[in-house]
Amino acid sequence: MPHSGEKQLRLVIQSVPGSERLPSFYRLILYPEWKGARRPLVFVARDELLQRLAAVIPHFDCTRVGQPGSSTRIVFAETLALTEAQLARLYGEE
Repeated sequence: MPHSGEKQLRLVIQSVPGSERLPSFYRLILYPEWKGARRPLVFVARDELLQRLAAVIPHFDCTRVGQPGSSTRIVFAETLALTEAQLARLYGEE
């Protein structure tokens, strides 16, 4: 149950393998959309993604984010209670 000021959101992270022309990357998507933000967050480096999550979500267990594979796959999906401040930090709108 979320505390006052928190929103229940589904956080989904996909790993997308690279190709000859494009590097691999991670796509973070929130459902429902936050403030109409339709764009997913994109991280080229796994470490960058994990650092952002750890900085924004206290006690986030980064070991729960799976490893990338040879095809696009979901490496994390969970419903979390997040505040507006956390969401702003996640989207770099601090």
